Amino acid sequence: MENDIKVFMPESKKIILAGKEYEIKKLGLRQTLKLMALVGSFQESVRKIIVKEFENEGDKDFIKIVSNMTDEELPKLFSILLNDDDIPAMRNIDDTVEISDLIVAITEVNDIEKIISNFMVAAEKVKKAMATLKSSDSQPS
Repeated sequence: MENDIKVFMPESKKIILAGKEYEIKKLGLRQTLKLMALVGSFQESVRKIIVKEFENEGDKDFIKIVSNMTDEELPKLFSILLNDDDIPAMRNIDDTVEISDLIVAITEVNDIEKIISNFMVAAEKVKKAMATLKSSDSQPS
C-alpha cells in the first residue's frame, strides 16, 4: 500500500528552469511558512484570485494567479518553491513551459489541494474564534 502512495506522490522530481536543474521536494514547514507570508504580502487582487481559484470547485488556474503577480512577487515565489535564495537568478525564469513544469512538479510532490484546503479551514476557524473573542470582550461583565 505504501508503494502505491509513492507512485501517486513521488518524493521528489527533477526539472530544468533557466538552464539550471532543480530537485523539487515536499514543501517543508519553513518553506510553507515563507509561502504563507509571501501570499499574505501579495496585492489584494492576487489574494482574491487565489481564494477564488481554490475555494469550492474553483478552476485552480495557476496561470491566472501567476499572471497577476508583480515582477517582485514572482521571483520570490520561485525562490521559495525552489528553495533557492538567488533572487536575481529567479528573475531569469520566464519560460512558460518551464514554469508549468514547476507547477506540475510542486503539485505532484505535494498534496497542494489538501494543504490549501487545510489552511483555508484553519483560517476560517481562527476568524470565527477571533469574532467570538471580540464579541465577548465587548459585552459588559
